[in-house]
Amino acid sequence: RCRSACVGTSAARCSIAIVRAPASRATLASAAWAQKDEKFPNRTIKIIVPFTPGGTTDVMARAIGQKLNDYWGQPVIVENKAGAGSVIGAAYVANAKPDGYTILLGANSTFVLNPALMPKVPYDAAVDFDAIGKMGTLGLALLVNPQVTATAPLQILPAQCSIRSLA
Repeated sequence: RCRSACVGTSAARCSIAIVRAPASRATLASAAWAQKDEKFPNRTIKIIVPFTPGGTTDVMARAIGQKLNDYWGQPVIVENKAGAGSVIGAAYVANAKPDGYTILLGANSTFVLNPALMPKVPYDAAVDFDAIGKMGTLGLALLVNPQVTATAPLQILPAQCSIRSLA
């Protein structure tokens, strides 16, 4: 049996986004991000990376964290909460206090693929997060050993896979 896969081209695109738990569905200009009597931030910020340390998302989060630390003058800690294809870290942020101090640096798998492919994801990607911004786009490549004579993705897949099952 074939499993769905994104192999329509040799280079797919993967987006990285930074989000936070919503503050009672308020916009970024209100609630936690613009509290009346205190300057934001006034304590440590956590950037949750739902992937293992050392990967692209982790490296991006650490670079962003350092710049935010310099800009805000408050500590910014990167915490990796990997597992279940980014579900563990995303669920952690979805359930965090919605005060803007816990943010998530996730990818398209976190917000699109997991909810589409997994029967029960413990968060609603459309409701449990407020987008802060898109951080970048990564190219993904499908590679094979040089001795493989395939010149197109469909040439290396099992015969029972159809283009329809790959969409």
